[in-house]
Amino acid sequence: MGSQSSLIFTPHYVGRINSRLGRVLFKAYRPLVHKLIKKVPRIICTSRFEARLMAATFPDSSAKIELIPNGVDREFQEKYPWREPAEPRILYAGRLERYKNVDKILRAVAQLQPKYEDLKTTIVGRGPFKPELLKLAASLKVNGGVEWLEGLTRDELFELYSSATAVIVPSESESMGVAAAEAIGVGAPTIVADASGLAEFVEEGLAQPIEPPVTYVKLAQKIEEVLEDPKRFSPTGMKSPLIKTWDEVAEQTYRSCAS
Repeated sequence: MGSQSSLIFTPHYVGRINSRLGRVLFKAYRPLVHKLIKKVPRIICTSRFEARLMAATFPDSSAKIELIPNGVDREFQEKYPWREPAEPRILYAGRLERYKNVDKILRAVAQLQPKYEDLKTTIVGRGPFKPELLKLAASLKVNGGVEWLEGLTRDELFELYSSATAVIVPSESESMGVAAAEAIGVGAPTIVADASGLAEFVEEGLAQPIEPPVTYVKLAQKIEEVLEDPKRFSPTGMKSPLIKTWDEVAEQTYRSCAS
């Protein structure tokens, strides 16, 4: 390999910065991105959505972009295949930021609670929006049916994926969506915002869509649809180039470096 062949840039770019500080920092960071693009032989994007945005924002990156999605651990796929739980439970796993729309999950749960009294909700993650979410759950009187977890092992997280009636990823701003890929990889029914990189899971028939803008009413309707017949929405056995193992991702990345 040449001296530059092992240097690869993976931006995870979503076209916007979701915090005020991030927007300030990006102004300083952007010239550095231009310099980096000139030096690297390859730029790996995790979705077609991200690749289009990179090419539009940094035109000099176009010829260097290669599409390689994030991977899913084969070990956990095989160890934790999805099974319909005895009692309905929905799951969110990810950062607790305002733009992630976790508040809309809580409001949807409050709307569904009268009909599904035994519905459980698990929210896994930490982040600056968590205190507001806790207050919201208390005001909606859904805290009794919501468990808040963080710092889980990979085994614990995949066990949750495999036993959820539905995994929900409602953010409208994701380069790909690792939680969605992992949930789909084990066969869990998955509900995503039909936007950004998540829309590609919908296009492949792997996930159920929420049309943007995401609202709690739309979310409640889709959750109820899945709750009525979870097996119908499981992607178990479906093959897609979007769901690769980390071994496949590593091999494709190595080939990209070597070429």
